[in-house]
Amino acid sequence: MPESAKNYALRFLVAYHSLTENTAFLGTTMLHRHLNHQTLTLAAIDDVIGRGKVYDWADLRSAVLRDRTVREKVFRVCQAHVHDPYAQRYHFWKHYVEQHAA
Repeated sequence: MPESAKNYALRFLVAYHSLTENTAFLGTTMLHRHLNHQTLTLAAIDDVIGRGKVYDWADLRSAVLRDRTVREKVFRVCQAHVHDPYAQRYHFWKHYVEQHAA
């Protein structure tokens, strides 16, 4: 990912963080089109990253910050898509998880 894209992702994340910290919609969850449960499996994470909206990403962000296993799952899902330079959502989440792995 080019450096300018990383900078954009970090700026987006800062703005996104302030949005999610000051709103009450974090409890909403996306209904996955092909799943009959709402747990964060690899397929569910792929679905949230691939077609989720800001509300869904807020839930995923909370889970990533709270649980190391979710971070590992997000990284695994993103690794499958990083060969595609147009899969920007996956690049963003891969970098986000790498930043919070420490």
